[in-house]
Amino acid sequence: MQYGISFLEVDNSKIETAYKNKATRDYISYLKQVVAYEAVYGFEYEEVSFEELGNILSNDYGFNPFKYKTIEEGATYNKEKHPNAWGRIRGRDNISGKINWVCLDVDDTTITIEEMHHILFEVNHHMAITSNPDNKMKYRIILPLTEAIEVTANEWKHFVKSIANFIGVTVDNLGASQVFYGYKGREVYSTIGKASISPSTHLEIARMKVAEIEEKRACELPPREANKALQNPFNTFNYAYEADDGKGTNMMLGAIAQAKELGASREYIIDLLHSINNFWDVSMPEHTLKATVMTAI
Repeated sequence: MQYGISFLEVDNSKIETAYKNKATRDYISYLKQVVAYEAVYGFEYEEVSFEELGNILSNDYGFNPFKYKTIEEGATYNKEKHPNAWGRIRGRDNISGKINWVCLDVDDTTITIEEMHHILFEVNHHMAITSNPDNKMKYRIILPLTEAIEVTANEWKHFVKSIANFIGVTVDNLGASQVFYGYKGREVYSTIGKASISPSTHLEIARMKVAEIEEKRACELPPREANKALQNPFNTFNYAYEADDGKGTNMMLGAIAQAKELGASREYIIDLLHSINNFWDVSMPEHTLKATVMTAI
């Protein structure tokens, strides 16, 4: 089986230097945002063997398991910010086709990368440490699936979370179009020729979760005009879904205030915030969302 990957060469050298010089967390976070801001267009797409797929983790690349669209294929993007965009373009609405592998972003664990490598000794995988070369408890895991599947952007986080629960890790659950990053020189821990992950049960769980959210939202809606507004969250809260970079938090707070005025329940607002966060190309980490925006509910 061949494995499709959208990829883009990036420059992580400043991040590497910052860690070596023990720079502040805020400065390193800023450098990562610069890389992410530039990793929007110019992506290529190839199909490679699973052995070759692991190489992406030991080089300076941004990557994603979905096939990003080109302008000719109908890719949408901010033409004012990126007037010279070319190639395949990152974006929630720009993912297409089926995927047959996932990448898990492990940021909150007490299990080292070596220990996880041994835990998954019967499961095909590639894994490598992420940005901080000295932190063996933050790493990425690439897992192949037994078959190619179609999964929507709304289903994606539930799908990935189900797989993460299955192998026993807590992940930083990112949106479907989110770019992952490899870092030059990282050691890649691999197991090849064993079992791959069957996606069917995890996809079924994801679809059930999406259906539950929609059903719950429908049951909690207040009457009349407010009902109509809350039934169309993308239109009503479009300013938050389409928030400019750096303004997402304020727009979410505005959405909370408006939803309250429309009579939305706490549960509806929580679901709304997750929906907005999932829509963004660069999602806010779950722990940050809970510690900041959700405190205003």
